[in-house]
Amino acid sequence: MISAVATSFEPLTLQGQEIDLILNKDEAIFEAHALHQDSEDLLAYQDDELMLEESGLSSGCGFEDFVDLINSWQEFASGK
Repeated sequence: MISAVATSFEPLTLQGQEIDLILNKDEAIFEAHALHQDSEDLLAYQDDELMLEESGLSSGCGFEDFVDLINSWQEFASGK
């Protein structure tokens, strides 16, 4: 999958239950689904003391940094 993203001009989106991962050859972006909901839907969270601002609902890094992170996590998880 990593090599396919690195050579593609189209982004790859992996949809999770609450967060999407959007990969393209330049960057990796994590976006919370709440970022795309109407403000009426967000009212359900008003009692949770959550700061639901755009800057807190997405995060990203360069694609090469993301690949390094995944490789490091794989080494860690396999006990190497």
